[in-house]
Amino acid sequence: ENAKAVCERIRAAVENYPWYNLNPDLKVTLSIGVSDDIAVANCDRMMALADDKLYKAKRGGKNQVQS
Repeated sequence: ENAKAVCERIRAAVENYPWYNLNPDLKVTLSIGVSDDIAVANCDRMMALADDKLYKAKRGGKNQVQS
């Protein structure tokens, strides 16, 4: 839950940044996948699980954190 909360703060900061100062039409959002299963065999598997969550976030409408 802590990792998800940190990622949510980062996501919100990116979304709320005044990108319009760079370009009036620019809008930036962020999707993040978080793996919290510490029982996985190795870091490669944990990264794969986080990657799966990232694509779930993108399919779910983008600009969100999935764990």
